[in-house]
Amino acid sequence: MKKRMLLVLFIVTIPLSVLFPQDTTRVELRSDLKNQIEEIIDDSYIRIPKKDFDTMIENRLSNLVNSKINALIGITVGLITLLSLFSIFQFNKSRVSNEKLIEAQVNIAAKESILDIQSFYKDNIESKLAEIEKRLTQNIDLLKKDNESSLTQIHEQIEKAKTQVKKAEDYLTNLEIESLTNLIITEKKYQLPEDLNRAQNILNDIEASENKFQIPTVVNLLSYIYYDQKQYNEVNDLISTYEKDFKLKSNTYINGALTALNDYHNYNSLNQRHKCIEYLDKSLELTQGYGEALGLKLEVYMMDFLRADDDAVKQASKSSALKVIDGILHSENRAPSYETLSRLERDAQNASYNKYVITLFTEFPEKMDALLKEANEAADLLKIKPFDINEFTI
Repeated sequence: MKKRMLLVLFIVTIPLSVLFPQDTTRVELRSDLKNQIEEIIDDSYIRIPKKDFDTMIENRLSNLVNSKINALIGITVGLITLLSLFSIFQFNKSRVSNEKLIEAQVNIAAKESILDIQSFYKDNIESKLAEIEKRLTQNIDLLKKDNESSLTQIHEQIEKAKTQVKKAEDYLTNLEIESLTNLIITEKKYQLPEDLNRAQNILNDIEASENKFQIPTVVNLLSYIYYDQKQYNEVNDLISTYEKDFKLKSNTYINGALTALNDYHNYNSLNQRHKCIEYLDKSLELTQGYGEALGLKLEVYMMDFLRADDDAVKQASKSSALKVIDGILHSENRAPSYETLSRLERDAQNASYNKYVITLFTEFPEKMDALLKEANEAADLLKIKPFDINEFTI
């Protein structure tokens, strides 16, 4: 700080010495004037009046003094400007230094306040929070223990209720299926479109439920209605849709076979003939020795026999039919014999199909007599109506 003050005093003294020169300066000024006069009075001497000579000397002196004064004024102005800039610089520097000092003090105070707050928080708030958390944990544990037993009981009650509801739904579904089975298959007194819609709605409900084991039963009921109403495409679509995922009923494939047999009979469609045999084989896979399927197979082979022009085809058809008859006769159970003739008896009453039944008795008289005998033995055991040969040959 002292150095700065000395520097200022030194700069100030410079213009003062210039503005107020010592005697040495005066001597130099006189010497300068003398030189100026000598320049006027040089080797080229000219005689002029004294008055004019004084005027000339006065002008020269005036110009010289003015130039010196102007130089001093310029130096003075420069020094004043320099001092002003120095003062401004010193003021700004002092102001910045003060701002930094204040900022540093504020930062120190802020840090001290934060440390005080943190200390207060650790000493007071954290301990309170820990105590509150401990109490909450204890209360939650107690609530959990109380609620767990309550929730377990509620869950058990809900599961029991679900089970009861499911049983009630299954019971109602079973009643509905039994009612439709009685109307469609047993009594054949179903009403359209009401009972058809009922069956379709039940099928949709079962598909939407978890328990789908009754789907084959409802599909079977629908196949009866579709076949009875000659909706043959619907029967085939029904089988194609559900046989991939479910084990369908034997009678469902019988109804499908009947639709194909009808097309083979009416239009001699070999594709339908093959589909008929395919459905009959699937039915027999599900129910071994099922007489309905066996009787229809015999009729298909007799259709082949009567329509064939080639003797080889006729013999192949007879061989296929004979193989079916022998299979029935060699069965340990007489039920296939009775079921087969039951199917043939119904078709014998149909003018369009009776010729195929008559052809069986004509081409295989001994085999069919043996089949008739076994069927009547079964009827006697079951105490049901026996068969008469005339029912098949009229």
